[in-house]
Amino acid sequence: MSHTGIRRVREHYSWDKHVENYLKLVQENRRNAKAASRKVPSRNPALHERLKQAERMLVADIDGTMIDAKGQNEGLAELQKLLAGRGNEFVFTVASGRSVALVEEALTKHGISTPDIVIAGVGSSILYGSPSDGGLDKGWQKHIGHQWNPDQVRERLAELKALEEQEADNQNDFKISYYIHDPTLDVERIRKTLGRVATQVNIVLTQQAFLDILPRRASKGRAVRYIGNKWSIPLHNTLVCGNTGNDLDMFNGLSRGVVVANHAPEMEGLRSMKRVYFAEARAAAGIIEGINHHRFSGPPAE
Repeated sequence: MSHTGIRRVREHYSWDKHVENYLKLVQENRRNAKAASRKVPSRNPALHERLKQAERMLVADIDGTMIDAKGQNEGLAELQKLLAGRGNEFVFTVASGRSVALVEEALTKHGISTPDIVIAGVGSSILYGSPSDGGLDKGWQKHIGHQWNPDQVRERLAELKALEEQEADNQNDFKISYYIHDPTLDVERIRKTLGRVATQVNIVLTQQAFLDILPRRASKGRAVRYIGNKWSIPLHNTLVCGNTGNDLDMFNGLSRGVVVANHAPEMEGLRSMKRVYFAEARAAAGIIEGINHHRFSGPPAE
């Protein structure tokens, strides 16, 4: 028995055997990922072709980033012209805290080109093409649903009287949203109230006025990285544009960034990052300024 045990260990637990099994699993995973990654849940051949060919991606928030809350939409016409003529040069992705329906409403109202991809609900859903097409990325839903228990979240946060649940239109299966009526409420206090549930969620605080609770794996930034991996678009060829706290994690990693002039105070912490450009112009004009600064419309970065 002793000799047999030693022989079996050498056969099944040696470094050579470990590496052989590891590589076998990696190859199997790569084949499965490749098969899944090229499926677009949208009946749009042009979109599919762009996603296969494009080597760059432009990601922009809507409210306060593409659209100026004060109605001073300088630069929007120029941005729209760039988006409308993009061909297969780059992928245009909208990343918003809005619900899917409200994203479409905003795009239609301001005459913004239909995005190739929509990240809605602060990263709680990913859709391809027009939001009304219903091209939901079910792989993303399955990924972020791990250990997500919204009932526990609501039960724990009911203790905080400073919070008021937002309207039903602002909620979905993977996002619970609140209005904050106490500007002193911080993430630490929210974590303490959630207790052990805090390890299973992502807490997004925006301008001390809005709170979104998402699954741990969900956020705008994680959605951007998921899309980049899925469609082989390098992060260093991805330009993200934002103005408030729920945009912050889009600036993590190797992606280049643009913070428009009308940004919230929480974005100031990004100033030390060389690949993040703080525009002098507001909203869409600031995006154009950042595109020129990063030379995004030129040859793809090596």
